[in-house]
Amino acid sequence: GSILEDCEEIAQFHTFWHLCEVFGIHAQQTDVRGLLVDPFLEWLNTSEPLLEFDEFLADMHHWIKERGPCESHPDYWYHLRRLVSRGCVEEARELLSQHSEYPTDKDLFTLDFKGQRKETMPVWIACLMLETMPRASTSASIFSFQSNWKQWHAGCQTQ
Repeated sequence: GSILEDCEEIAQFHTFWHLCEVFGIHAQQTDVRGLLVDPFLEWLNTSEPLLEFDEFLADMHHWIKERGPCESHPDYWYHLRRLVSRGCVEEARELLSQHSEYPTDKDLFTLDFKGQRKETMPVWIACLMLETMPRASTSASIFSFQSNWKQWHAGCQTQ
């Protein structure tokens, strides 16, 4: 093959090797089995970077001004899913806050047309869930994380 094809193949092998390191070497070195989230997210974000978030957010503001609600943008939900799956919680919350059903500060404590408080709105609840979601870390025990996760998950189900 050409030099370019050889370079691409080497880069792909390098990416694959680092993934093997995450699941092989990191898994053996950690006392907390199963908490490979940080090394895996690092690998994921290095091997397949997201679009520049600020750039996409600027595109959202332009979309809202020119065409309407950001959630009608063809890539809105795709990018939101990618942000959440990569642990980019603050960016995901920022993107959710652009949603047309996200309450403004003055709306938070007023009643909507059904007599329900605005904080019961699905977009607001999703932001709260993301904000309070437990984060796995190699410095915490797996039992502590699992306990926090179960409690958080039960709270989410009641919403």
